[in-house]
Parts: sequence; C-alpha cells; structure tokens
Amino acid sequence: MKKILIIVLIISFGCKEDVKVKSATHDKAVAYNVLTEYIKKEKLISPSTAIFPSKTEIEQHTKYIENNTYFINSWVVSENELGASIKTNYSCKVLFNDKGEITFLDFFSF
Repeated sequence: MKKILIIVLIISFGCKEDVKVKSATHDKAVAYNVLTEYIKKEKLISPSTAIFPSKTEIEQHTKYIENNTYFINSWVVSENELGASIKTNYSCKVLFNDKGEITFLDFFSF
C-alpha cells in the first residue's frame, strides 16, 4: 500500500515545470516563500494541511547559485486523498529576471 501512495504522489507532482509569477524583490526568503505558496496552490491535494520547514530553516534549504537563481531542496508534509500525512521531498531552481518575474525551473518531487 505504501508503494502505491508514493507513486500516486510522484505522479501528482509531475517531473518538470516552468511557471511564472512576479515579485518586486528577491532573496533566499522570497524565493522559498514564493515556491511554497505555489506548491500549496498548485500541487497539494489538501493545501490547508501543508507543513513546511520552519522559517529558521530557510537558510539550510535554499542556496544562491548565480545570476539571480536560487536552488531550493526541501520537503512538505500534507494529507493525501486518503487523509494520510505524507512527507514529500522536492527541489526546484527559482530564477528572478530583471522584470520581477520568477520562473520555477526543473521542479522535481521524490
């Protein structure tokens, strides 16, 4: 049963996505917060049950790469369609351009 739940979760998250949103500023906290809001709105079956790492852990989960790009490697716990709490790891590159647009590159969950 556990293997089936993991497969369903991976399918629901997908493998890669490019999504655009806007932000006036950028730093590690903004990159992390924008991505977690996107995950809550677009990826989770039960977003109101989502638990992400604490704000004090953002530094550990977010790295500045270069050229206004951040790499986030983190996790979320949320309920699936059966009401079971599942921890899902994910990673994503967050790119800020000069117009304030944010692009999520190479979004993976595992």
